Amino acid sequence: VLVGRTASRGMTSADLMSRMGQLLCRWALSQSPPMALYVGVDVGALSLVSISTSGQAWHGPAYAGARVLCSSARRSGMVHLSGRVKEQLSALRFSTMILGKSSTFYLDAFTEVLDEEPSERGGRKQLPQIGGREGKEGKEGSNG
Repeated sequence: VLVGRTASRGMTSADLMSRMGQLLCRWALSQSPPMALYVGVDVGALSLVSISTSGQAWHGPAYAGARVLCSSARRSGMVHLSGRVKEQLSALRFSTMILGKSSTFYLDAFTEVLDEEPSERGGRKQLPQIGGREGKEGKEGSNG
């Protein structure tokens, strides 16, 4: 749970939650056998409420929206974003996404995410990658 609008290095809380969901999906897919993980990201009010018999639980539009996104996802291993989250993306705003139903979007676990800071060679530099599909299917796209 992230509170606030701006985090670090030009990333909003929507960027951070989307990226964390992407890394969790990447980890789940790299397991043997791969785990089916559904991740939904939504924004809005979120409250921690006390439940006398079970302790505490999250409640609010952000939780409800993320839960609906998870249950309506067509495929595991992708981050299902609400339209509101996509509108708040900053660092990830140019990432390739798949259009879902009703103004929702999917971010694939293995979509490359580029940092906003220029590298020494004048382009954008890629954020560090954890795991990858090459571990399962052999190296793809190697120009090496």
